[in-house]
Amino acid sequence: MSLGYTTKRGRLWSLAATGAALAVLLLAVGSVSADQDRDRDRDRDGDGLGNRYERMVTRTDPDRADSDGDGIRDGAEDPDRDRLRNRYELQLRTHPRDHDSDDDGISDGSEDFDCDGLTNRQELRLRSRARLADSDGDGIPDGDEDFDSDGDGVPDGKDPDHDPGPGAGPGPGDDDTPICQVEGS
Repeated sequence: MSLGYTTKRGRLWSLAATGAALAVLLLAVGSVSADQDRDRDRDRDGDGLGNRYERMVTRTDPDRADSDGDGIRDGAEDPDRDRLRNRYELQLRTHPRDHDSDDDGISDGSEDFDCDGLTNRQELRLRSRARLADSDGDGIPDGDEDFDSDGDGVPDGKDPDHDPGPGAGPGPGDDDTPICQVEGS
């Protein structure tokens, strides 16, 4: 059975029309898929975690900022007790439900991914980047910087009223001595 017109020209036109219709259909399906991808990466509930990340990794509800109703937004939770919030674990590419994501015996919060002298948890408190040794690009590794996290003009290390915030002290089996972890080692 032959589809299209009996003439060669007609058949080519018919195939071209079919091809155009198929291309339009693929574009439409592609745009739906792109919209779905954007929805997965959006943060519908405003808790700092993308929808897909909530469904697949943290297993929290992407429509509820506080899925378990404990008064703490999902992005600020620490279910694996490594002293890193879910939102920060997302940035670090560590697993929020595994306190030792790379199974090296060192808590994710105690590791020093960029070997700058600060633990990942310290970098979180200082708002520096744990995978970049010199977060502000001034040529001085973050561990050697004089941070002033409260903005009073006195570096944290010399500030008598510096409050490192909740969870700043060591946790069980977890101290503030950085353990440099070079990826792949």
